[in-house]
Amino acid sequence: MSENQNLYEKVQAQIEAVRNFSPEILAIPSYITDNLKYELFPWQREALESLLIYENEKTGLKKFPTHLLLNMATGTGKTLLMAACILYYYKQGYRHFLFFVNQNNIVDKTENNFLDSTHVKYLFKEKIIIDNKLVKLHKVDTFSDNTNDIEIKFTTIQKLYNDIHIEKENQINLAELIKKDIVMLADEAHHLNVNTKNKKENLNTDFKGEITGRASAVEIERKGWEHTVINLILNKNGQYKDNKNVLLEFTATVPDEEQVLKKYRDKLIYKFGLKEFLQAGYTKEINLISSTLNKKERILHALLFNWYREKIALKYYRFGNESLANFKPVILFRSKTIEESREDYEEFLKIVNNLKPGDFDFLQEIEKKINKRESFHERGKSRTRELINFIKKENISYSQIIEFIRYNFSEKNCLITNSKTNKKKTEETDEEQDKLLNSLEDKNNHIRAIFTVKRLTEGWDVLNLFDIVRLYQGQNTGKKTKKTPQATIEEKQLIGRGVRYYPFSYQDKPKNKRKFDDELTNELRVLEELYYYTYDEESRYISHIKAELRKDGYLKDSKVIKPLRLNNHFPEKDFFKNSILRCHEEWGNPKQKKKNLDVLKKGWAFIYKVKGLEISEEEIDLAGEKDKARLNLSYESLITIPVKFKDFDLHIINKAINIKAREEQSLFRFCHLKDELEIESVKDLLKEEFLGDFEIKIITVQGQSFADVSNKEKLYILLRFLDEFSSSFHNS
Repeated sequence: MSENQNLYEKVQAQIEAVRNFSPEILAIPSYITDNLKYELFPWQREALESLLIYENEKTGLKKFPTHLLLNMATGTGKTLLMAACILYYYKQGYRHFLFFVNQNNIVDKTENNFLDSTHVKYLFKEKIIIDNKLVKLHKVDTFSDNTNDIEIKFTTIQKLYNDIHIEKENQINLAELIKKDIVMLADEAHHLNVNTKNKKENLNTDFKGEITGRASAVEIERKGWEHTVINLILNKNGQYKDNKNVLLEFTATVPDEEQVLKKYRDKLIYKFGLKEFLQAGYTKEINLISSTLNKKERILHALLFNWYREKIALKYYRFGNESLANFKPVILFRSKTIEESREDYEEFLKIVNNLKPGDFDFLQEIEKKINKRESFHERGKSRTRELINFIKKENISYSQIIEFIRYNFSEKNCLITNSKTNKKKTEETDEEQDKLLNSLEDKNNHIRAIFTVKRLTEGWDVLNLFDIVRLYQGQNTGKKTKKTPQATIEEKQLIGRGVRYYPFSYQDKPKNKRKFDDELTNELRVLEELYYYTYDEESRYISHIKAELRKDGYLKDSKVIKPLRLNNHFPEKDFFKNSILRCHEEWGNPKQKKKNLDVLKKGWAFIYKVKGLEISEEEIDLAGEKDKARLNLSYESLITIPVKFKDFDLHIINKAINIKAREEQSLFRFCHLKDELEIESVKDLLKEEFLGDFEIKIITVQGQSFADVSNKEKLYILLRFLDEFSSSFHNS
């Protein structure tokens, strides 16, 4: 093997050889899989296979002490892989584990994941059993001399540095530390390379002095952090020849400096980058929405999409999709400074509390205010158009949307990482807030909106973040420079938090990956997209954020929406006149669709309120007594009339179907009905095995009957029913 090869390339070659002759070597041990709460993804299994090959003495790859790097994209589940590594090294005889990272909030999050069995993201089974013995996990400040359990010390790089250099009672110290064999787990490990970047290959210079909690990352690293981890701890300060220490570094980003790449050539054991992760389909798609909407309008735009996503999820939950039962989309609002974040938070609460239908008038000119580009990742205008059409089709009033927003985005459901009591220059959250931030998917978690500056750009695990709103305008730097500002890079990191996929079931498709890449108009696509809202004041900022996202693989240049038009002279050509153009469109198996009608009918729920019970946004005036009275209409005066599709007069049914059949690609064109349902005539739709027995619940006032509903309204009811049926049928 070439010495210029990366370690992961050598490992991969060994894996291919072993897979053919001794595949049992690659089997993930049951003491790992049986003790993890979650099933491993394919790439996590591959990473463990790489570790097994490296550790196998027959391959000749293992070095002492062991120093490895796993380069895995944000969202690939590095923490679960760490848990698997803890189990693996425990089985090899290790008992002492040291987890460190650069931020307190990441330490707290990981503690919960490893130690709190009641936490929604706890990673282990309730009981860890290895070799028929119960193994417990203990959080410790110092390691004991004898234990049969797992001892983990959680710390930040600041605190670990101070523990090593400034001896204090009841704290770990270097003299005791180097006597033990330990496994170190370094998260966000790209912070460990300042000396290497500066080409200081001799790491023997150690800076003395305490590192305070306010120290910057650069200051920490310049004080000899890299030297502390590698020379003093991993290499035991050169005092022991028989050194079995292990350092496992985990990061999504390996700095591309030549010296860093050289350092990790014999350490990078596994690589599963963002490009591979995106191509595998396990992330949300990014939709950049740039507009000339002002701050308030951008906030309302995001709130509308939050409502829309929940409506779509609820719709499919009603049709039996249990995986969407607790769906709760979250919005993040990003400000430029801590002070602005506090002001934005207060302004948001005022907007929500004083919301009125007229505040949504900006939607009438939305076509002019949202920029439309050809990029697949800039579909803000078309997505907003779909949202508006949904509101009209479902006959939903903005007063209903306002009620949703006021309830779900009240102050108790919002979290700010810059509290009034925090007098520091950095953002700070308390323990309770950290628990809420790290369990947003939990059905008991009430948080819907988060206000922050850059507190959450690293180490934050969240699946149900769907909207990020940039509340400030302008470039992040005033200089006319081609260099991307640091704040824009932080925004890219924040977007990286949001692209994690929210898993849900749909037919026989994998739960944890995108399902509608080839169905751009499918309603459920909105649950597979992350929206990033920004004010398009100047194209330079948009260019910067797109360049950063493209550089890391978040945007793929290959996906572009282009209208195709024939040259005006082309139809005159003989080739055009004498050729046949065939367009393939997947319609599925008609017989299978027919079978699905019974399943659809069981979960069917179509409810219609007669005109006059729905208050439209034009009618409502919250200051008027009349409208208040209408809003408080007693439920005791309403009744529900259940009827079936076949109960409507045939001439009304025919008219409704004819109207729907005029729409392009409509299911209710007879040629499509014949292919999809195998019917002989439109009258067959009235049969019980087709639409005849589908129920329609009409809500009206007491004293009215089905006969009292006008033919005009019955037609409108059927049109809405057919829309609902068509949508549900194609997605069944």
